[in-house]
This record gives sequence, C-alpha cells and structure tokens, in this order.
Amino acid sequence: MPPGLDAARIRNGTDNILEHFASCQRASRRKMLLLSPKGITAWKPIRRKFENWFWARTTNVTDAKEGFAVNLTSAATVAPRETIVATLMPAANLADAYHALLAVVKKDEGNVSTAQLQEQNSRSDSASLVFDMSREQQGEIETAIAEAIGLSGRVISRQNSRSSDTEHTLDSKVQFNLTFVSADALQPREVATRLLAVADVSGTYSRILAAAQEAGAKVTCAMVDQSNPSNPTGQLELIVPRTELAWIEKAIDEARGGTVSKSVARSADLISTTDEKVELRLTLGDLNQLPPRQTTTVNVQVSDPESVSSDLQAAALAGGGRIIEQHLIKDDKYQAHLVVEVPLAKGADFVDRVRESGVVNAIERTEDLNVPEADFAEAKLDITLNAASGIVGPDAGLWTGLKSGLGASVRGLAYSVELVTIEVCLALPWLVLGWLGWKMVRRIRRKPAVV
Repeated sequence: MPPGLDAARIRNGTDNILEHFASCQRASRRKMLLLSPKGITAWKPIRRKFENWFWARTTNVTDAKEGFAVNLTSAATVAPRETIVATLMPAANLADAYHALLAVVKKDEGNVSTAQLQEQNSRSDSASLVFDMSREQQGEIETAIAEAIGLSGRVISRQNSRSSDTEHTLDSKVQFNLTFVSADALQPREVATRLLAVADVSGTYSRILAAAQEAGAKVTCAMVDQSNPSNPTGQLELIVPRTELAWIEKAIDEARGGTVSKSVARSADLISTTDEKVELRLTLGDLNQLPPRQTTTVNVQVSDPESVSSDLQAAALAGGGRIIEQHLIKDDKYQAHLVVEVPLAKGADFVDRVRESGVVNAIERTEDLNVPEADFAEAKLDITLNAASGIVGPDAGLWTGLKSGLGASVRGLAYSVELVTIEVCLALPWLVLGWLGWKMVRRIRRKPAVV
C-alpha cells in the first residue's frame, strides 16, 4: 500500500463519493428511491467495486517503467491508399500481353489477388489482373504496361482514385486493377457503304478479298452470285485497320469501273467503339447493267441510211462503245434504227458526228442524276436514220421496174397454176365416179329379155 493511505481513509472517501452522487440525484424525481435508506444500502456493492478499482490503481504500479502493447499486421493485408483502374486494348495477341505483364509483376514480387484469362474467340477474349505493387516500382510497371499493349495499342480508360489517410491504409504501395479487351471486341465508329459498278464482278471480288486478307482485315461477309450470267453481283463486308485502307482502295482502283454511290455513318465516341478501324460494306454490280448518265434521241434525214448506220457503228466500236440495237427497213420506207452506248466523255463528239451525217429533224436529251458523272459512266444514243425524199428513190428505176414486172408475171403464172391444180383436184374424183356410173347403166340396158 502506498504510504499515507489506510483502509479507513479509503472507506471514508468512498462514502463521501456516494453521498455526493446521491445529492446529485435528489433533483430527479425518477431517482427518488435512491435517497431512501434502503436505496443507500443498495449502493454498497458499488462501493466495494470502487474500493477494488481504487486498490488496483494504487497498488503494484510504478512510474519508473513503461509498458508497450504492440500488434503486428502483414502489409499485404492492408489496403493501399491509391488505386489505378485501367482498360487496355493490346495491339497484338491479348494472351501474350497478359502473360508478359504478369511475368513482370511476379518478378517484382507483387501481390497478385486476381489473375484471369478467358480465350474463346478473337472477339470475346478478355483478361483481368489485380495486384499490389510497391510505389517505388510503379514506374517499372507503367513501362511494362506500355510494352505489353504495343505502340498501336491503346488505353481505353484509366482512373486514379485515392482514399482518405486512415490507419488501415498504406501509401507505400499502389493497387493496379487492369482489364484486357481484344481489339476485335471494339466496333468501328465509322461505317462506309459503297456501291461499285465493275466490268468483271468475279475478278474484282477476288482481288478485293485478297487485298483485305493481306491488310489483316476481318471478313464478316463474302458472297458472289453468278446465277444470272448477264447480271452477276457480289457482297463484301470488311473491318479494316484505318492504316491499311490503302490496300483496299488500290484493289478498287485497279478494277474497270468505279463507285456509283457512297455513304458514311459515324457513331458516338463510346468506350465500346474505336476510331482505329473502319467497316466497309461493298456491293459489286455489273457495269453493263448500270443505266446511262445521258440519253440522246436523234432523228436524222440522210441520203443512204444503211451506209450511214454502218459508219456510226464502226465509230462507236472504235471509241470504246457498244451496239445495243440495230434495224434496217426497206419495204414501204427506207429507214435505219441504231442504239449505241459510248463513254460519257465521248458522247458529245458522237452526237456531233450524227448531226453531220444529214439533216436533224428532232433531238432530245435526258440525264439520270442517280448515276455519277464519272469516267465509267456512259452516254446512250437512240438514232433513227430516214432516207431523203427524191424524184426516183433508191428502189426505183428502169432496171428496178423490169425486175418488178418480171416478178409480177412469174407470181401471176404461179398463181394461175395454183388455181388449175386446185380445180383439177376438186373435179377429177367426180368425173371418175360419173364415168363409172354411166358404164354400169349401159351394161344393164344391153342384157336380152328372158323368155
């Protein structure tokens, strides 16, 4: 017991404390029972507890030494104050990037809490990697992340968060929460739809498909229909890296033809989309089925429709055009009808040539604005050539009249022979029957009478 303290003094001090407590309770009506003698007696157990506490505080205690209570906790169980959450899109194989980064983390003795890799197909491949790393090694991890995704890869999203400085967090380490997504899982923001008219649908289809495979494009649809040989069609849907579009454009430019129509649609800049690749939707059609950009109808009066028609046909073929239709009439009227298609750039020159061949009676020109004014577009000419009127036409004259008279005589003689043949064939059977009947009647009359 400390000097100067005895049991009597401690007991008196305890009584004083209880009396003071009771005096504080007199103001409360709900505690009136504590002021009664029985209530004072009820506080005796409390007094004993207080005496025990007081003796425990005053015995076996010294200021000459200090006591320590130490709890040891592993740093791995304490959460870091800073967390980096990022979504990565590797340029190369997703699994290779995941394994490369995981190897660096294990080499630096990082605490890996989650490591998952899912490989099903190129579009649904994904990986998740969560680990804690010392702050001193954060720079090395950042470099490893950049090397894993590659130069053409990208960080889709990144977020740094820092918690409050509580006793259950550490600032000496950083947590990385990384998600890997495949580049095929991101849809292109730009979609280009083009209608192509080419001379060789099958050949152009094969060249574009080969160029797409060489450029590393993803082919989502490839179809060619040659059920109708006069109108073949093709369909290609490609997802091409934007840096490799030149391969596809080169294959299109090499085809004899071009783009009839083109539309470009661009979506919003969402996390699930990327601007590093473009989707191409190509429809291939036969160039010969493309309607003409210009259609010109001409009615010309010429001296010899047949020779003029032959000259115009030769000129159309020489200029890279084609003959659609031709007719020559020499019955009641001498007329030639010709329909040709020539390149649009040579359409005006061909019309001038038709004008120079005779006297233009009528001319009409229309344009189809749905067809672009390009090198592959064509101009159509519907030409009617009428013979010029004269005193003697090309089918009239002395020799022509002689031939016509002889022809009419032969036709009349043949017609008369035809009539005689018909009459003989009709009357001969009846003549034979009459002659036989007359012979039978005479024989009956010559028989003598029986006596």
